[in-house]
Amino acid sequence: MNPSSRRVTRLVTQLAAPIVAMLFSATFASVAYADSNQSRTAAKDVIVVTANREPTPVRDIGNAFSTVDRPVFEQRQTIFGADVLQDLPGVAISRAGPAGAQTQLRLRGAEANQVLVMIDGIEVNDIAGADEFNFANLTSFDVERIEVVRGPQSALWGSDAMAGVVNVITRKADQPLHGEMFLEGGSFDTLNGGGRIGAKGEQLNASLSGSYLDTEGTNISRSGDEKDGYKNFTATFNAGYDPLENLHLDMIVRHTDAENDFDNSDFGPPVDADNRTEQAQTYAQIRGQLSLFDGFWEQQLRTTWMDTENKTYINSAWDGVQSGEKLGLYYQTALNLTRNDSGEATNTLILAVDEELEDYSQRGVVKPFGNPNRDEDMQNTGLVAQYLAKPLDAWALSFSVRYDANSDFDDVTTWRATTSYAFDATGTRLRGSAGTGQKRPTFTERFGFFTNFIGNPDLKPEESIGWDIGVDQSLFEDRLTIELTYFNEELDDEINSFSFDVAAGGFTAVNREGTSERKGIEAALAAELATGLTLAGSYTYVDSRESSPATGLTREIRRPRHMAAANLNYRFARDRANVNLNASYTGDQLDDDFSTFPATRVELDAYTLVNLAGEYALTDALTVYGRVENLLDEDYENLAGFASPGIGGFVGARLRL
Repeated sequence: MNPSSRRVTRLVTQLAAPIVAMLFSATFASVAYADSNQSRTAAKDVIVVTANREPTPVRDIGNAFSTVDRPVFEQRQTIFGADVLQDLPGVAISRAGPAGAQTQLRLRGAEANQVLVMIDGIEVNDIAGADEFNFANLTSFDVERIEVVRGPQSALWGSDAMAGVVNVITRKADQPLHGEMFLEGGSFDTLNGGGRIGAKGEQLNASLSGSYLDTEGTNISRSGDEKDGYKNFTATFNAGYDPLENLHLDMIVRHTDAENDFDNSDFGPPVDADNRTEQAQTYAQIRGQLSLFDGFWEQQLRTTWMDTENKTYINSAWDGVQSGEKLGLYYQTALNLTRNDSGEATNTLILAVDEELEDYSQRGVVKPFGNPNRDEDMQNTGLVAQYLAKPLDAWALSFSVRYDANSDFDDVTTWRATTSYAFDATGTRLRGSAGTGQKRPTFTERFGFFTNFIGNPDLKPEESIGWDIGVDQSLFEDRLTIELTYFNEELDDEINSFSFDVAAGGFTAVNREGTSERKGIEAALAAELATGLTLAGSYTYVDSRESSPATGLTREIRRPRHMAAANLNYRFARDRANVNLNASYTGDQLDDDFSTFPATRVELDAYTLVNLAGEYALTDALTVYGRVENLLDEDYENLAGFASPGIGGFVGARLRL
């Protein structure tokens, strides 16, 4: 056992023993106090542990947020979660070419590693991938819901949540024994299929799902004819058990194996090459939730584990591997101090301890730029306090503060405050939030090495402060809803990962001087136009500027200022048929063109992607479907020099048992 593993084992033993003992003691005590009539807030009124540290009704959330539920994924027939997320307010997606290429998600003009991504509450930002979650590997078959909370969330969730949180909730068994399978194929020699089985009883539920995607892909580079393919296998196992009416236990294990081809782009635009990356990602969580004294005292204890490995092959030869491991132990206690006549908590105090250990390892071929072989680790302890209050039935408040003690950086305190007020008579809701955020430099930025990038161990954490105000309006008996938000954020010590070090002869990361700024407007609407006919739309304006001593504030790359989307869905023929038309607009954006040295700043043209999907249920169990992606055969680039796929058609069938 290596020293790092011994530290992990010792820490888990020291922290878990007293907490587990307390939970077991409380469990025995709960038998006397358990209330069989206790009920939880209806799912339709809840954002699950994302907007706050406790599930919260929608009308009480002060932050700007969006949700995508399972029916949307099926109506649009999207393979990847990112294809739906890109149409939400404040979200920008950058994909370096065809399916499987590196896919980044940015919120409100922030960097991808400033957005915390969770799967069922497990933090999945890849330590071995610059603290970003690669959305290329998030296929949608086992996804039930995705929640996106925008704005600084470090006071709740720590470093990675400086710009917001994306929480992916997987499908759970919700009925007795049932199953589902699908198979589809189409353009680019694509084959996609999978299956799922689950069962739910009075106390126990479990489900197992798996999916496999294999596509030959298209050529990433502007020239040549070599196709860059992608393979993805993802399996998820969920289980839950209720040994007592007030005690819930659950677990999840999720594994993804992916392989994608890519072209050479180290010293210029992409050119055909026999390069590939092999990625393996495993996530696991065990959780216990206990409610005592008729719901007055609620506790949660969970442990998570993440293990990732990214192998790179250049011209078919092994070039290096980056691996990361993260062990988390989290305890949370909530006291529902007062309740209203309907039993809803009106004053709740939440206290939490988050303990995390991270290990980073890199192995590679020694090159003139340096030796990539190294091992690093880091430990962080977060102490969280949150107070949720409802002075009036229509008025909700939240106050949060977090203290982070880190083994490698100075201790830091962050805070967040939100408010929401609902005018039920007019269907109007006013909301606002303010808070601070912090993001620690990644292992890659500090120590990483690849091609001509050299790490900088002297980097400082980034710090931000931001606020937003918004209004939600419902009209015509909730058949039309409109959301409008204005946000403003400032960022100090922003890390520039493309600074050229003349002495070292390579790129490195540095903290920028001055304050960077991000501000903009987010809008969304949802309308029921007629029976079975719905319309959803969004618009985002983002002005993201980085600080530069030489030029002052300049527009940041890969942040389109204007983004918009519209989705029209029609369900007819007694709900047996469905047609979905979706249009996504991405405005012009800046990028660095590495075909010259030094790289020149170029403008990428705006583009619109139109997708059309349709399905028909032949029987109650069997549905056939088809879709056309990039219907207008738009020629576009998300990144300078990286070509994206043209028009593609796909057909498939889905069987439910």
